Parts: sequence; C-alpha cells; structure tokens
Amino acid sequence: MITTLVGIVFTGLLAYPSPWDAAYLIGAIAFVIMAALIFALMFLEQRRSFYHTMAYFAEQLARLNPDQWQALGIAFPHLRIRWKGKPIKFFEDTQATMDEFERFMRDSNTRQISPERNWSNGPDRRAWREIVEWLIEQGYIYRDSAAGNHSWLWRGAMHAHLWQRYIEGTERTLADLNEVDGPLEREIVA
Repeated sequence: MITTLVGIVFTGLLAYPSPWDAAYLIGAIAFVIMAALIFALMFLEQRRSFYHTMAYFAEQLARLNPDQWQALGIAFPHLRIRWKGKPIKFFEDTQATMDEFERFMRDSNTRQISPERNWSNGPDRRAWREIVEWLIEQGYIYRDSAAGNHSWLWRGAMHAHLWQRYIEGTERTLADLNEVDGPLEREIVA
C-alpha cells in the first residue's frame, strides 16, 4: 500500500508536463486520505473491541462466588486476589491429599506399609487404595506381598526415600539407596 502511494506520487511529479499530472496528484491525495481513514477506523474498532471485552470480563467477575474468586486468584496471580484458607495439595497424580499421604507414611514402618485396617471409613480407604496403587505402579512396594491385614512390604529403603522426598523435602539419590540397602531389584528372601 505504501509502495503504491510512493509510486503514484513520484510518477505524478516526474512525468512530463501533461494533462495527466493533475490526475496523478489528485489520485495520490485521495489515496492518502482513504488510507488514513482506514487506519483510523481499524484503530477505533480495536479499541472498541478491547473495551467491550473488558466490560464483559467485569460483568462475569461480578457473578463469581467466593470459591470461584479464590480459584481465579490462583490461576491469575497478577489480579492480586488473596487466597483465604489453605490450598489442597494432592499427592502425585492421585486423589489422595498430602495430609493423607503423610498419615500413610507415619502409619508405615521401614518394613511394611500402613495396614488397610487403619483406614476403615470410605474416604480414608479410597485414599489408602490410591496411594497403594501408585506405590505398586512406581515399584516402591512388592506386588502381591501382603504380609497380613493387607500390609505390603517396602522394596529396599523406599520408605526412607519417600519420607525424605515428600515429608522432609530432601531427597537421596537412588545410587545412595543402593549402596546402603543393596540393589532395588532384590527379591524377598523367606
């Protein structure tokens, strides 16, 4: 668009004096006016769209309940919405909370995981099952090693490893664990 304008102006100015010079000049001026008008209208439409979006956003914010406000504060921290209460932290990719996992680890000992009988009611039993399934998938406990009352056996020093990683916030490397307790793939010796 700009190169066309420059071409028309230079052609009009550099041409021999002829009756077409005035036509070129009038065309160039009309083109500049139309281009300026189009740019102005595009800018105004963009601003109108911005204000329309902001008004719609404000209307939606007015309809939120307090829980949704808190969720919005977490998703968009730059809005500076303060969180009231304690956020729920889940353990890895399970539906068990970190508090339930900490209870699980405190109920466990270095040999066996927390017994199922300690998790008697519905939500607790669900959390226990989810944690146990995750431990089996990750290879932290032996599969089908129930040692009475549905308490599985830990693999090596996995209890200490998980305790340090999730409860204390520190972590030993697997090489350190192997040096202390032998290889992770060892079998149960009866």
